[in-house]
Parts: sequence; C-alpha cells; structure tokens
Amino acid sequence: MRAAALALLGLLLTGCGSTTVQLDHLAGARVGEMAESQLEEMHPGMAHGVLTCPTLRFRVGAEVRCVRVAELSGGRVVRMYGTVRVVSTQDGGDLHVAMDDDVAEFGVSAAQLAADLSAIVAKRTSTTPTAVRCPYLDGSAGSSVECTLRIGKAAAKAKATVTSVDPADFRTSYRFTVQLPKAHSRG
Repeated sequence: MRAAALALLGLLLTGCGSTTVQLDHLAGARVGEMAESQLEEMHPGMAHGVLTCPTLRFRVGAEVRCVRVAELSGGRVVRMYGTVRVVSTQDGGDLHVAMDDDVAEFGVSAAQLAADLSAIVAKRTSTTPTAVRCPYLDGSAGSSVECTLRIGKAAAKAKATVTSVDPADFRTSYRFTVQLPKAHSRG
C-alpha cells in the first residue's frame, strides 16, 4: 500500500528512452497530502485534517515544519504542528512524520459561530438572518471576534467572547453580545 502511495508521488520522473530525472524539491501541497495520508493510515481513528507544509528539499535529512488543522464535532478546531523529514530518496523516497505532543491551539470554526449566532438572532427576533459572517474564534479565555449579519435590509454586528475553555476536550464556551437594529430589538 505504501509502495502504491509512493508511486503516485511522481518523485522519479521517467522520460523518453532511459533518461531519469530526479526532483530536487517536493511542493508543499504534495508534502502535506502525503504526510496527512500517512498519519491517517497509521492512526485510523484520527479525525480527518489538512496538513499544510512549505516546499521540502528532496534530500535525506531535509525537513520542514507543518501545521495540521482538524475540525472535530461541534465545530471544534484543533491546530497542531509537526515535522516532515526525508528519510530515503531510494525507490521514490520515504518521508517520516512526527507530530508535536501538544496541541498548539484550539477554538471554534467560523461556520459553527455563524450557525450559533443565526439561531440566537432568529430566536430573539423571529427573523432568520440572511447573511452571517464570523471568523474563527481562538479558544483562549477572553478571546473575542466580531461577526456581521444582515436581518432583512438592516446590518448588525455581534461580538463573540470566550467565557471558558476545556483543553482536555478542546471545548470552548462563548457568549454573543448582539447589536440589533432598532426595528428588530425586543424590549
């Protein structure tokens, strides 16, 4: 199975005749795909993620630092760093992936924040917002972000602020402070 994956690398390109061209570098996107595939194969229960890496020099011992982002249930986002190292250039090459022991950061996805905000505003105003935009919310106590929304033709803003975190489960609790247009405020 690993041989099939390495064959797909295209690390060794064969041209016409017997000319063989050895690549000097692997594009970062390809390094990330290969490393993520290797991680998920070695750890089948691991949440699917995306590993983003810079270009890797294709020489034994060459290595790059990469970041892996995985979205868990409930919009929980976990970010970890790791190192991808070339351990062999023979037969298409071989990479070693070593993730750091500690999570670098966790928080709430933009999509989850937007869905939660939309539900809160719909409940308070009996009108579902037509557009809600929120950024990722870092799971650090006190962190906050500003969201924008549209209720009918009126624009509104909301601030999401982290109230507590549970690092063991990567859970982030937060509250919204919503500034609704006067026509949609309930007294």
